Amino acid sequence: MHALKHFPEDFAVREIPLGGLSDTGEYAVFEMRKRNYTTQDALKRIAEEARKPLKDFGFAGNKDRKAVTAQYISVFRGSPSLQDLSLADISLTFKGFSPRKIALGDLEGNSFTITIRNIDGAGIERIKKFEKENKKTPSHIPNYFGPQRFSSANHLIGKALVTKDFRNAIGLVLQHDNEHSSRAGMSLKENPNNTISALRLLPASTLRMYVHAYQSSLFNTLLHHLLAQNPAPLLPTIPLLPIIGFGTEIGELESHTQEAANELLQQEGVSPRDFINRQMPELSSEGGMRAAFFTAPDFRITGIGEDECFAGREKATVEFTLKKSCYATVLLSYLLEGFPDAPDDLP
Repeated sequence: MHALKHFPEDFAVREIPLGGLSDTGEYAVFEMRKRNYTTQDALKRIAEEARKPLKDFGFAGNKDRKAVTAQYISVFRGSPSLQDLSLADISLTFKGFSPRKIALGDLEGNSFTITIRNIDGAGIERIKKFEKENKKTPSHIPNYFGPQRFSSANHLIGKALVTKDFRNAIGLVLQHDNEHSSRAGMSLKENPNNTISALRLLPASTLRMYVHAYQSSLFNTLLHHLLAQNPAPLLPTIPLLPIIGFGTEIGELESHTQEAANELLQQEGVSPRDFINRQMPELSSEGGMRAAFFTAPDFRITGIGEDECFAGREKATVEFTLKKSCYATVLLSYLLEGFPDAPDDLP
C-alpha cells in the first residue's frame, strides 16, 4: 500500500488566489505558510499572538494538517507588521489590501508537489503510464470528496442532524469530536433533554461541516453507483451531479441519475426536504451541483528513486494543479488503485 504524508514535507500545497489586491482596504491580506497545523489551528495561534478576535480572520479553504501549505488569509484592520510575528511552523507574508474579507471558496485552485512512498515496481509503471496518457488526453478522474471531508464520523453526525435525531447527533459528537465535546457534554449532563442547546455550544461552522459531510457522502455514493452501472457514457452525458439539499429537484435530473438518486434517498430514508431544519434553521442546506469528473492536465513526474523510508520500495514525486474543491488524495488513489470496489471503499 502506498504511503502519503510520511513527512509533512511530502505533501506541499500552494493555494492559487483569486487576486484583486490593492494598496488600500479594510482587510490586510497575507500568505500564510504552515507546517503540521490545520488552517483553523494556525489562525487561532496567530489570533492569540496578535491579540485579535478569530472572527477578524478570513480564509478560502481548509488545508491539510500533516503537510506544508501556503494560503491567503485576510485580517480585518490588520497591520502589515503582522508578518513580523515569530511563530514556530507558521509564517506570514504581507501581500496587499482588500475591501472585503476572504471567504470560503475564494480561490482558483491549488498546486501540489507530493512525494508518494512505499511504491512497488507495478505502481511506478502505473504512474508513468498515467503521465504519458494524460499528456495526450487528460484523464477524467471521478470527482469524489476526499477522506478528510469525513473524519471518523462527520457524515454520520450530519445525517443525524438532517433527520432531526438530535440525541443521536450529540451522542456521536461526544464519542468522536474531542475538540468540541467537553462543553456540550457538561450542558447535556445538567439538562439531559435539551439536546439542541447542547449542540448549539459547538461552533455553527462545525455543525454545518457535519451536514456538508453527509451531503458529500451522498454525492460519493451516487457517483460510485452510476460509475458501477455504466462508466463509459458518463463522461459526455453527466458533467454535473447533485449535492443533494432542499433545493434539489430530483425530477429535473437526467433519467439514469434520477433513478439512482431516488434509490439512494430511499435507502437512506431521507428526502431533499429533510435538509430544511426548522428546529435549527442555521443548518438548513440548499445543496447544489458538482462536476462528476476532474482533470489534471499539467500532471508530471519530477523524480523517481529508492525510498529511504521503506526498504526495497520506491518513491515518486509528482506535481499538478487542481481546480478548487478537487482532492489530490482522490487523484492519487485513482492513479494507484483505480475505481473503488464498493461504497465503503470510497476515498
